[in-house]
Amino acid sequence: MSARPFAVACIAVAVLAASCGGSSLDAPRVPRGGEIAGILVTQRSDGSQRMPDAGAQVGAYTKAFPSGGPILAHPPKPIATALTGSDGSFTIRGLTPGRYWVTVVGQGHAVTGRWAAVTPQRGASVVLASCLDCPIPL
Repeated sequence: MSARPFAVACIAVAVLAASCGGSSLDAPRVPRGGEIAGILVTQRSDGSQRMPDAGAQVGAYTKAFPSGGPILAHPPKPIATALTGSDGSFTIRGLTPGRYWVTVVGQGHAVTGRWAAVTPQRGASVVLASCLDCPIPL
């Protein structure tokens, strides 16, 4: 994964994606139970130049943690991870039912996470958006 700097401008559950500017990039598929599916996009603070963010690692954690600022000395380990595809999409598989903190893994700058609930019958969808020109930290 590249060490490109960015800060998260907006992270939303798919239903709230319209607040991030709304586009086809905001509609991850509905995942099966045990999965978290999503899309990671990069945009400018004014919402322009919105594009998929490919090749980033996204992780699911059992506890929330302050993920903004410098890299933590002892960062938590994700339960499971997935790399974003060329279209920014990702699917984290093999999760047991529960709540998971979803965020980009290993960033050394302001990155925010989002809670996602997974059940045996239905997974969770999230939209993660990073910002190219936002002040750090947010």
